[in-house]
Amino acid sequence: MRRLPGVLAAASMFLLSVPALAGEPPVITVRAQFKVDRSRGAEKSFLYVTGDTLYPDATRLAVGLQAPGRRDWLKTTWCTVEKGHFLAEIGPWEQRFPPGRYHVVVEFRYEDQSPAQQQALGNFRDLERCIATDDKFAADYEAENPARAKMFRDYIAATKRCPGKTGTGDTWVQIGTETDAERAVATEIEFLRGTAENAARLAREVSSLGADGSSVNLPAWREELAQLDTDLHRTRSANVCSARPEAGQLLDAALMNLEWLAADCESLATGEGASLKREIARLEAKGEAADRDDRRMLARSRAALAALQDARAQHARSCAEALASALYGPAGLESAPARAKAWAREFLEAFGLEPTME
Repeated sequence: MRRLPGVLAAASMFLLSVPALAGEPPVITVRAQFKVDRSRGAEKSFLYVTGDTLYPDATRLAVGLQAPGRRDWLKTTWCTVEKGHFLAEIGPWEQRFPPGRYHVVVEFRYEDQSPAQQQALGNFRDLERCIATDDKFAADYEAENPARAKMFRDYIAATKRCPGKTGTGDTWVQIGTETDAERAVATEIEFLRGTAENAARLAREVSSLGADGSSVNLPAWREELAQLDTDLHRTRSANVCSARPEAGQLLDAALMNLEWLAADCESLATGEGASLKREIARLEAKGEAADRDDRRMLARSRAALAALQDARAQHARSCAEALASALYGPAGLESAPARAKAWAREFLEAFGLEPTME
């Protein structure tokens, strides 16, 4: 479903919410009901959307559901008008609906109609005649409701289109209580913050690999990382929506980069990187006795080692920035840009790196 951007969106919603002309019902009225079906063992959730409209039969309407506090669409579908009514079913979901106030929107758009339906809509009020171009229609309109007529004119001046080309109706569905919703958000934030803090701890533990020779129990370390990843994905997939979806996505990226970072550190400590270091030391020890093949081999070994070190730096910075953004970024758990920079800097000190966050 599309929305007019910024001020125009707000203006259009205000316009469509003002009282209609005397004796006229709203163009679209919406009712919604949330139901849970447990009849077949597995719990499945549905949202039933019904309503009435002045649009003629076969008019296509878009139906959308927004999660609490979100402007993006959780789910969209279509329905058609029949004898002044419409019905849409959204679902089923096997995931859980977190408590909160969900927004249901039903929208008519002229451009979504078939050519035949556009022709049928030609005689529908405000679609063929426009207050900005039909003087007699405008005079009648202003005589009946001058305030609404002025809003129409202002809307047309801003959007370059007559308001009858679009129509919107909406309602709200409350699942659980407001206290339940607040508790659910607090629980989610606590879980995401704990995941970020544990990921940062694992990063500090692995930072010593390839640096001072400190040992890390990598099998146990990787087992804990895998459990963090599993818990994150299980928690996110268990619910149809999240109060902090961007933070969850950032943590997913951080854990992925942390896994790559561990592989880089291990290589530099005991794998290919360690072999390259030994080879470089052997070739450098030859000094002036090194022949042309030795010098070529030394150059290739240095380049290969530098690539491994660059990969370690890249994955460390990506992990640091993702975690800092999840914790303190504008789309994370707390908007604190200065704190995000300081946190990333402290994280990268263990790797001997400087952050690149602006």
